[in-house]
Amino acid sequence: MALDQKAITADQRFDGFYAYGTSLDDDAADVLRARSFHHEIEHLFRTTKTHLEARPVYLSRQDRIRSHFLVCFLALLLLKLLQKQLADSFPEAYKEHPLAVDQLIDTLQNLRFGQIQGLGYVPMFQRTSLTDQLQELAGVEVNKQIITKAAMNAFYRKVNKG
Repeated sequence: MALDQKAITADQRFDGFYAYGTSLDDDAADVLRARSFHHEIEHLFRTTKTHLEARPVYLSRQDRIRSHFLVCFLALLLLKLLQKQLADSFPEAYKEHPLAVDQLIDTLQNLRFGQIQGLGYVPMFQRTSLTDQLQELAGVEVNKQIITKAAMNAFYRKVNKG
């Protein structure tokens, strides 16, 4: 009985500490630094599930599961790159409050256009500083005018070239 109590007392000195196991041969400090991004990664996956509507997914084949994960990962990567590009291009706007990925997704999803038969497309989204910044980055001003069908097609070609 005394041996069991000693072991329990010895374990108590580790209360409040976390241990991480990894198969990586990297330096422990590098592993811990990578681990520090865990909360951001979790937030991004929650964002993917809700805002990008990436669930529910009923896949059983391993190749399809991997493909789905890859598509979700690439979507998040593109969002993070756009978020960084906005912060780099408009540092004053995001100096105190970084742009949330959810806000970026909501804004992009709400960039809608209505078609006026024979004239072209008219913006149907709320103009904000973020929509203005996105247009400036893309080199277009779609919120100030009716966009002809030819101009809209040219814009799509430009975006798809990338």
